[in-house]
Amino acid sequence: MRKIGRNKQNGMFVIEFALGFIVLFMFTMLIFETCRLTYICSVLDYATAEAARDARVQLEKSKKFSEYKLANCDSDYKDDPKKLQECHRVQKMAGNDLAIWYYAFIKENATPLWKIFTSENDYSLSVVPYKSPQDYVSGKAYKGQKMWDEAALAEYTVTYTYSPIMFRWSFTERPITRRLLIVQDTAMFRSKLKGE
Repeated sequence: MRKIGRNKQNGMFVIEFALGFIVLFMFTMLIFETCRLTYICSVLDYATAEAARDARVQLEKSKKFSEYKLANCDSDYKDDPKKLQECHRVQKMAGNDLAIWYYAFIKENATPLWKIFTSENDYSLSVVPYKSPQDYVSGKAYKGQKMWDEAALAEYTVTYTYSPIMFRWSFTERPITRRLLIVQDTAMFRSKLKGE
């Protein structure tokens, strides 16, 4: 009876493991990326709806970021990169109090998981107010000084630039945008609700 020598099979297990591990690792990362993308999309949906609801029911203008309105961001906050970035972001909103409430809600309610999975630099938000449905249809945004009290409609938009963790190439980056058109019913009755 002839015995099969062990030296003929040396290395087969290592080769099988190496090839199998690569496939297993790639599928694991694919599942992770799919879960991450699903989480980001669901958080964007929820955050957009809740932040828009919160912004439209406010009776007062936001005083949260008033320190940034007249600040010179580059000189005042040059030593604090987070405040510098926040100052630039608030100043881009140019006094749009609906956008400031919207930003404040998203910033305050971000969970630790959101901060781990995303970067604050990767999302942008905007609120475009309209005085009437006809203005919305024609694309004529309301630019008046009384926007806070007179805008009947507002379009809330959050855009997140998604890029995979594993494969970071420029062609894999895709924007995920969520838009809501909200009737600003509180704006129409704000003075009555405040008792003025």
